[in-house]
Amino acid sequence: MSRRNAIRPLALESLEDRRVCAAALSGALAAGFVSQVATIQPAEFDAVLSAGFQPTGDKVFVVVDGSDYDDVIRITGYTPTSVSLHLESWANGQRIFNKDVTLHANNLYPYLAVEVLGKGGNDQIRNDTAAPAILLGGDGNDALYTGFAGNYASGGAGNDTIIGRGGKDSLYGDAGNDYIRGGAGNDTISGGDGNDLLYGELGNDFVTGDAGNDYLWGMEGADYLYGGAGNDFLYGDQGGISSGNDTLYGGQGNDLVSGDGGADFLNGDDGYTTSYDGKDTLYGGTGNDTINGNGGNDYLYGEDGNDRLFGNEGADYLYGGNGNDYLNGGIDDPDGLCDFLQGDAGADTFVRHHYVSFWNSDNDIFNDYHPSQGDTMDDLWHW
Repeated sequence: MSRRNAIRPLALESLEDRRVCAAALSGALAAGFVSQVATIQPAEFDAVLSAGFQPTGDKVFVVVDGSDYDDVIRITGYTPTSVSLHLESWANGQRIFNKDVTLHANNLYPYLAVEVLGKGGNDQIRNDTAAPAILLGGDGNDALYTGFAGNYASGGAGNDTIIGRGGKDSLYGDAGNDYIRGGAGNDTISGGDGNDLLYGELGNDFVTGDAGNDYLWGMEGADYLYGGAGNDFLYGDQGGISSGNDTLYGGQGNDLVSGDGGADFLNGDDGYTTSYDGKDTLYGGTGNDTINGNGGNDYLYGEDGNDRLFGNEGADYLYGGNGNDYLNGGIDDPDGLCDFLQGDAGADTFVRHHYVSFWNSDNDIFNDYHPSQGDTMDDLWHW
């Protein structure tokens, strides 16, 4: 039987052993250790006050190491002198350990983090307090829930779920297909390798998809989204429900980049399709791009490649760049608004709109229109 499936208690390392280990890390022992930790006795669990990695004198913080089973580790209480924990271990669908414990120390520093490591197995790690915490899932498909004052969470290898619940969180999915939500606060979110679903939610968030075909949503706030390698979908806001002035970069791959509400800055980098509302600035980068301005007075830059640019409503500026481009400013109010269309290098197609009911045409400005160089004009009539 493998170690993972064997149901057997393992000895908890002694407090004195942990003191020696901690001393090796920090160079000095912390005051305030208590022998109460020896009463925990779970299979492979360690929960001990540690002297390691301390910035000030003899202050201490808590390190909780899980097991190679499927663990449930919850931080349920936190004061300047104690940390309360709920600990469970599961194997083959059976709970083999279940205990609540409170660790006490004379000098538990209120601004040092409680560190929790799930190790192997599919773990659930929750911080149900305002304690600063470092949550590490380790191997397996883990679920991590931060506290209410800003935490660091890393899923490790596996398909992980990471939920931020308040404060300025740093959330990392690492390898695997991960699901991450930032919650309230200005969060930093990284999907890592794999096809990830990433939501910034409330606050001004920094969200990166990294390698893989990822979906990124900024939602509320002025967010920065970067798709990274892969064919990604980036949405600055949530379908008109939320708004903010977002910055979106598609990265490598064929990406769809959508700013939605707000005055957004969008760059697809290597090949992308994009659509928005608001006063937007959009860059296609290299590749054959399709760029939609939608509502608002937009600036669209096709850059390299054979691009298709659509200004739609508003007084838009369309710049094709290198390549054989298609430029369509969209339907505007014939009484005033006009678009500016410039094809630049290549044999470009310009679209001119006519309105039969007004006996009028758009007041669009066509710059760099040269039929002798292969440019053409398409006339569209609207009844």
